[in-house]
Amino acid sequence: MVLNLELASSQKQEVKELTEKLASEAIKMEASKVQIEAKLSNIQPVLDAAKEAVGSIRSDNLAELKSLKTPPTAIRDVLAGVLSLMGFQDQSWNGMKTFLGGRGVKEQILAFDARRITPEIRARVEEILRIELFTSKKTHERHAHDLLSSSFLPLSFEMRTYLTFLLIFIASFLLATQGIQLKSEQKYTPDWKSLDSRPNPSWYDESKIGIFIHWGVFSVPSHSCKDGSAEWYWFNWKNYPNGCDAAWHNATYGPNFPYSKFAEGFTARLWNPDWWANLFKKSGAKYVVLTSKHHEGWCNFPSPQAWNWNSVDNGPGIDLAGELTKAVRKVGLKMGLYHSLYEWYHPLYIADKKNNYKTTRYVDEVLMPQLKTIVNNYSPSVVWADGEWEAKDSYWKSKEFLAWLYNESPSKEDVVINDRWGWGDRDKHGGFFTGSDRYNPSLLQTHKWENCFTIDSGSWGYNRDATLKNYLTIETILDTVVGGVAKNGNALINIGPTADGLILPIYEERLTQMGEWLSINGEGIYKSRPWIYQNDTSNSPNDPIPVKIWYTIVNNSTIYAYIMSWPLDSKVTLRYPTPRGNSGQVNLLGYDRPLDWIPGNSGIIVSLPLVPQSRIASKWAWGIKLVGFIA
Repeated sequence: MVLNLELASSQKQEVKELTEKLASEAIKMEASKVQIEAKLSNIQPVLDAAKEAVGSIRSDNLAELKSLKTPPTAIRDVLAGVLSLMGFQDQSWNGMKTFLGGRGVKEQILAFDARRITPEIRARVEEILRIELFTSKKTHERHAHDLLSSSFLPLSFEMRTYLTFLLIFIASFLLATQGIQLKSEQKYTPDWKSLDSRPNPSWYDESKIGIFIHWGVFSVPSHSCKDGSAEWYWFNWKNYPNGCDAAWHNATYGPNFPYSKFAEGFTARLWNPDWWANLFKKSGAKYVVLTSKHHEGWCNFPSPQAWNWNSVDNGPGIDLAGELTKAVRKVGLKMGLYHSLYEWYHPLYIADKKNNYKTTRYVDEVLMPQLKTIVNNYSPSVVWADGEWEAKDSYWKSKEFLAWLYNESPSKEDVVINDRWGWGDRDKHGGFFTGSDRYNPSLLQTHKWENCFTIDSGSWGYNRDATLKNYLTIETILDTVVGGVAKNGNALINIGPTADGLILPIYEERLTQMGEWLSINGEGIYKSRPWIYQNDTSNSPNDPIPVKIWYTIVNNSTIYAYIMSWPLDSKVTLRYPTPRGNSGQVNLLGYDRPLDWIPGNSGIIVSLPLVPQSRIASKWAWGIKLVGFIA
């Protein structure tokens, strides 16, 4: 390992010796064969020296960092690396300052245990610091961003020396865990403190966009009054006998037509799972989530607990979940499964409910066997729970299931979960938060979250009564997706196929449009992080409607500004990016020439190209790439 540093003479030799020890150990060790305890022992002198330097920092030195309004990239990189190493989600400068101002910050760093470093954390730290670490019998150069250049950083020498040793501290831990699959060694206990300590696998945050599919027996009547949710047809008809859904049912099928008879019409006879998977791939989505069971209790997989009420015993006669899982993975996407915890009319659930949830026959005899079946049979990368709100997670035995999922299941390395595991758990526990349906918070969230929303603005399942006005425009979809990504969210975009397995042309068009847009603008979406600023508006005296702007950042260096509409005068003011010098470059994604820009009173003013639309690849929203800019 080589650290490119400018040190005072009194420090050069010490740093040189430390880095040479690290490089020597990197050459000697074969990571896959050496236990972590031995590796830590081998580099213990390096760790001890780094820890001593970290421990010597004073509170007034930390105040130096907190006082910086726009810290140089080098400082933010080092601190972001430390926070990522320790599992902190908020990588903004405000988040870093909050960490620095917390109690026992030095103690937290010094007490850090290398056994907590998962492969995902390693990858994120290496990405932030833009380094390659060690492979067997080979070392790579690591750049330290000239941390000690007095002309670069507005900090005291003591503070800059501290940051240098902090880099060595990080590198020591990364070296100690090279090639060791710590994630599989971690054992989680059935309590939220333990379960919530598990980091999400990195693929989930990097993916940003998924496709949600609501498909079941409700797709047969495919009706809802007043632009409502068609998947709740049975509940609305049965629970509100004087309501509009009941009146429609009686008029259309007759008052004695039972809901169970709709299963015969759920044929999937025109279904082509490979066509579905290719459309999802074309959309730019990176993962897919199918309803394995909705609240009606119908299972899209073979289930002895739902005899004759599943897609193999009745209806299509096909393992829908299994066939779609194969097709989705064949095109390189992740596959997930939604599963409702409760069932509206299952007699065992109704009995448990009458007993105030003091009995758990439904959970023991139906829910748990089904959940373990879908995990064991399909190894989903997402387990998306719902229908939890009537009982606490202690009734559902959610924590016990999740401990099994994380420790023993075939999905344990790859799976991510949501927050719907019991009454009161939303926005408190789980891998990503979902809040209420169509959850779209207005501000940056420190915990990973997901907005599941429907292209049909009213219904999750296919609703034959929907008209064009019910469907979101591509402009609205893109604004929702990009805005969510800017605020640390993912987007799970729902479609409702027909009972015979068709995806309507309106869904196909929207997904294809999104894929076309992402093929041009996706470089600032996938694997991006929230920037220190998430949104902006550009006001022009000649344009009565302000231009909405969303920001993201990639590799902690390249800023992307997405404008949701084209200003009338083709000029957009970006108030927050500041050029490092006069060499900043601005490009419009999908356009082959750099853009002109000038400094503004705040930020910069960018001149968009005055050319025919055909010269610009993007049609609906436009990504501006900024290289050489900071906050």
